[in-house]
Amino acid sequence: NKVIPIRLKNFPKGSTLSLKPSEVELSFWIAMQDVDKVSDSDFYIYCDYNEVLKTKSSVLNVFIDDAKYPSIVKRVKYSPTTIEFVDY
Repeated sequence: NKVIPIRLKNFPKGSTLSLKPSEVELSFWIAMQDVDKVSDSDFYIYCDYNEVLKTKSSVLNVFIDDAKYPSIVKRVKYSPTTIEFVDY
């Protein structure tokens, strides 16, 4: 298990946003001999601010970029899959 910060895509400059929570707990399967080959930076967890423009909701879906993590990693799961935000 790893705790990974959530990044924000398409966020307008000059705004301030607070994410609740601001990180996800990530779990995955990997061969024991490969455990040291995987780091937090291998995972890209994000929310897309463009969702706010479409839905007008204060809840964002959390996504993982499947192309970013190593192929030795299998069955990736993370929680939470949605977060709330406050735009200042």
